[in-house]
Parts: sequence; C-alpha cells; structure tokens
Amino acid sequence: MKKIISENDVYFLQVIGSKIIINDNYDGIMILDCNMNFLKKIKVFEGICIYNSFVTGKNEFVLFCPDENKMVYINIENEKVYLMDVPESIKNEIISEIILNDTSKSIFKTNKSKYVSLDKKNKKLEIIQYDNSFVEMEKKQIWDGNVDILKKYSDCNNRDVKGHSFVAIYEEKIIIYNNQQLREVFPKRGYIFNNAKIMNNCSDMYLVTLSNKKTDNCKSVLSIIDMK
Repeated sequence: MKKIISENDVYFLQVIGSKIIINDNYDGIMILDCNMNFLKKIKVFEGICIYNSFVTGKNEFVLFCPDENKMVYINIENEKVYLMDVPESIKNEIISEIILNDTSKSIFKTNKSKYVSLDKKNKKLEIIQYDNSFVEMEKKQIWDGNVDILKKYSDCNNRDVKGHSFVAIYEEKIIIYNNQQLREVFPKRGYIFNNAKIMNNCSDMYLVTLSNKKTDNCKSVLSIIDMK
C-alpha cells in the first residue's frame, strides 16, 4: 500500500497504535489511519522543526524541537498541544531516548547522559539526578533479539524496535529483522528512505516507511509493508 504526498515537505514519521503521524510542512502534524486515509491536522506552531519524538501514551507523544528549545506534548485524540521549555542546562544537548514511561511521568536521557523527567499532569520538564535504578530501566529498552544484529547495523540513520522485530534505516535500503528472518527493502527509483516505524495492527505487524524524492523535497511516498 502506497500514498504519494505532494506540495508538502514531509520529513517526520511516527506511529502510535494504528495511527500514522507525519509533519504538515513547518506548522504542525497530520494524522492518518492504518489505510493511510487522512483523519485530521493539528497545528503546533509556525516554523516548527522536529528533531525526534517519543510515544508517551495511547494517544500521546512528545516532539523534541531543539532549534526552538522546546518539547511539545500532543494528544492526538483531543488535539491538546502543550509547549514546554527545555531546561537551560541541556539546551545544547539532544534528548535521544526514553527510559521510563508510566501514567504519571516519562524519563528521557540526553546524548550527554543527563536525565529529564516529564510531569505528565502539569506538563513540566525538569532535570533529575542519576539514580542506580536507571540502569535497569535502560536495560528494558534494549532489543530482546540478537545484540550482534544491533551492532552490525549501528551505522544506520534511524532504527525502530518492537519485541522480536528490528529495522535499520539507510537512505538506499531498509534492513528488516523479524523473528530471526532477515530481508531488505528498497525505495522507489529516484527516492531515498527518510525513516520507518513498526506498526502493530491487531495481531499483525507492518512497517510504515517514508521516502523522499531526491529532486523535490515536497514530494514523498508513504508505504506500508507486511513484515511477515
């Protein structure tokens, strides 16, 4: 299944449940269903540039926007948007991973091993001190498949992990490792892969890919691939 998107500089991809999320130029996000039907747009702020994102709930995720020193908390169900200032002490760092996510808070780690806590109720960020329990939290985020596979594809541009499935994204190909089966997929001629996310739809597992045309930033292709 494929969907061509024109006149929109789509560079961001996230999946929450069976919903697909992409950026809407530099103003907000668009939500699509698992059949790539358009559902809604949510405006965030003019000039937004998304570096990465983290799923924090059933219908919730946060965007990390270091150019604006913001994290943005979004509920795609009720369309609530909250802008949060990144703490001053990590303004030159990248929030690179999430190590804990429960009903009241999420804890993120920066590329310089600092820790940031998100108070979900009050929509506030704060720096927290390292705790020995973080080691166990971080271990739980490590893929439960073959560690050697992770090392082999450590040079990939992006990656996604769910259960026994792992994908490594390069511009010219995507490596899919699913239940010990390894295969490659390639972009449409004249396009390069931007990102890919694993999507669980009922009991089936699919890969959502985003590729961009080499000669036109405002033309992209979304594809859904069965991972079996």
